[in-house]
Amino acid sequence: MHIGLFGNNPDDHIVAIAEKLRARGATVVVLGSDSPVLFRCERQGQTIHVACDDVPLEEFRSFFYFPKFSVPRFGNSELWAEEYVVQNEWMSVVANLSLLFEEKTLNSPVASYRFSKKLPQLALAESVGLATPVSRVTNDASFLSELVSSPAGAILKPLGNPVIPTIFIEDGVKVSKQDSLMTTDVPGNAEDLAGWIRSCPHYFQEKVSKDHELRVIGVRSARGSDFFAFRIDSQSEEHAATDWRLSATFTPSNFVEIDTALQSKLAEYLRLAGLSFGSFDLIVQPDGVIVFLECNPEGTWRWLDLVCSDAISEAFADALVAGKQ
Repeated sequence: MHIGLFGNNPDDHIVAIAEKLRARGATVVVLGSDSPVLFRCERQGQTIHVACDDVPLEEFRSFFYFPKFSVPRFGNSELWAEEYVVQNEWMSVVANLSLLFEEKTLNSPVASYRFSKKLPQLALAESVGLATPVSRVTNDASFLSELVSSPAGAILKPLGNPVIPTIFIEDGVKVSKQDSLMTTDVPGNAEDLAGWIRSCPHYFQEKVSKDHELRVIGVRSARGSDFFAFRIDSQSEEHAATDWRLSATFTPSNFVEIDTALQSKLAEYLRLAGLSFGSFDLIVQPDGVIVFLECNPEGTWRWLDLVCSDAISEAFADALVAGKQ
């Protein structure tokens, strides 16, 4: 039984899953940076033949697609440039393979792209019975008057990639870094927004009251669905109350159970989205109502896996052995 992992060999997620698969007797082939395999691909007419170490990929049971860059996207040395080009080419190879073998790949790259977008996520969440915040995308301040002046208030979050790459000179040396846009509170007067939101549409939501938050990792395959939930007591720190990632002192480390009704809704979300796994962010309100924020189909989870004794990577290994649903 051959199973392919599309990602970078040093990546903790790839390493953890590979270890669990080998324990199940699988022959694991990692395709990505630092991969030692001999790779061959050719087109004959309308057919594309692909092999790794002379084993045709058609014979593989399944594939795991986790395209994370380990080389910084900005640098200023020849070594960095070489490493970046190598990794970028490998990522292009595995992106092509994930499409050629989409029926065997967890996650489908097409489904991942579609449901990495927040507006389709919200619509799908509503369709499976999950509550969602009132949301508006606009550069028209008058369209926000009711939302920002409500008793609950409003928040602003990025609709697209939250990463801001920057390059600057420090002590005569070119330095590159990446900052991220975080969720922030919005002033209660829409007129105060008019000047700075006009340049492009911004993503606003009602501010949902929180008792705590949940990060839930879902894994779906032919063997069923598994969910791993972690409680985030974000309200315990004032500066992390709106966005828990701003906390320097805590992470989601409390492994908890979620009820079967919620599991069923999350499983249906993954099924309708065509996803094999996803990382859900949920709010639990003081009255117990659960509100869906988003589901990242490429979210990292290894740091949470360590909290629950590798249960998540075990579930991924089981899913890859069982095959895609």
